[in-house]
Amino acid sequence: MKKAKMSSGIEYRGEAQYRVRIKRGQVTEARTFETLEAAKAWREQVIGKISGDEYVDKSRERRTTFADLLDRYLEEVTPTKRSAAKERYLIMAWRRELFAALPVISIESSEFTAWRNRRVAEGKASSTISNMLNLASAIFRTAKAEWGYKIDNPLIGIRRPQAEPPREAHLRPEMDAKLIEACREGPPWLPYIVTVALWTAMRQGEIRKLRWEWIDLNSGVIVIPHRLAGEAGRPSKQKITKTGHGRSIPLLDQVVSCLRKWSSGVSHVSGLVFPDARGHELQQDTVSKAYSKAAERAGRSDLTFHDLRHVATTRLAPLHRDAVHLSKTTGHRDPRSLARYYNPDPIDNALEIRAKAKAAGY
Repeated sequence: MKKAKMSSGIEYRGEAQYRVRIKRGQVTEARTFETLEAAKAWREQVIGKISGDEYVDKSRERRTTFADLLDRYLEEVTPTKRSAAKERYLIMAWRRELFAALPVISIESSEFTAWRNRRVAEGKASSTISNMLNLASAIFRTAKAEWGYKIDNPLIGIRRPQAEPPREAHLRPEMDAKLIEACREGPPWLPYIVTVALWTAMRQGEIRKLRWEWIDLNSGVIVIPHRLAGEAGRPSKQKITKTGHGRSIPLLDQVVSCLRKWSSGVSHVSGLVFPDARGHELQQDTVSKAYSKAAERAGRSDLTFHDLRHVATTRLAPLHRDAVHLSKTTGHRDPRSLARYYNPDPIDNALEIRAKAKAAGY
């Protein structure tokens, strides 16, 4: 069959044989392709490289929607995070937006700016809005840096809503007994978990993962390792703490007594300290919902489980040498974050300062 010239620099040499030959200056390139489209795309790309004006094929970006990126991120990246359940919820929220069906090459910053303005007008918390925007930004960064998509991040430069003032939480010691008593109407583990939280400043996730092997009741200390132990030769990648750093936590007598009492009611002191009925780790929602009901019974529905970390940090502060010493117990890596968790009771704070002023003769 006679060769047929299909286009400049491309000739048909038989079934599924499209020959491309390029000669520019001292550069000569040649290749055969099965389709004319592939031959044309390669020719334009090579000529672009030679001339310094590289041809960029964005056909994949036109076929891929924002929803496609969300689904891939949910499948490949989200499961590797401690906050996977929360992130899954945020991704599904993004997926419900109308512009999630648009090709990623068509997504502009105005889509996210309009979304932010709507949420602000609806009265959504600034932290919620910022978390959503930060997640979307991370997805675009991953798509470009790791998945090879030729796209810009449309969230660069978008202002986040001004953060609300740091939350403060107070619980006077005389209220402890009322709260713990209300917890006794819930699951058996609830009053013990709340007691640990009130006097160690441990995060809920750390308490749910707490294991008897990490506790020395005689010495009065919990030593949280860097990561969970894995199989022989295969260390686990699961982080225990939010920061991924292990730490030691001194135990006050209240916590030692609490854990001794709890251990007396279990069949064997090993593995998880607070397992569910199947012996697995308790779920976050299970603990949060049980605590919320108890807090409401105690007349403190305003006090969330995470607020107990504020309360404990404030109570433990006077027992430590300084902020650095305190952060070793609480696990805060940033002094500014630690400062947000130190919430002295206004009345107690005023009485203490007045007493010191009087003693100093002011």
